[in-house]
Amino acid sequence: MQEVDWIEGGELVWSAHERFLDVRLAWLMRPKAPGAPLSCALVQIADGANVPAHIHDGEDDILYVLRGFARMAIDGVGERTLAAGDFLRVPAGARHRPYGFAGDFLAFNVWAGNPA
Repeated sequence: MQEVDWIEGGELVWSAHERFLDVRLAWLMRPKAPGAPLSCALVQIADGANVPAHIHDGEDDILYVLRGFARMAIDGVGERTLAAGDFLRVPAGARHRPYGFAGDFLAFNVWAGNPA
């Protein structure tokens, strides 16, 4: 039997994103080995933050918005508004840019392996 992972709310550890200024992460699960099928974190993004366009090679970027608002531009799809309760899956290899953050944006974010 595998070990159970348990993080209580008071134990969350927030850290700066390694590439994007004004983005903070509280990792809930990180891959234990290269090529692991998924990782997930709470993602907090400051009002007015600038997150440049980027691509996740080999993994889908999956968001469930918990609080706040943002816009998401996805190449070949267009732009969408994100608000609390919204779900979005950006497929692996799709260039996307979140912007227009407001309302203390917070999302549950999963990065799931997708080699397609």
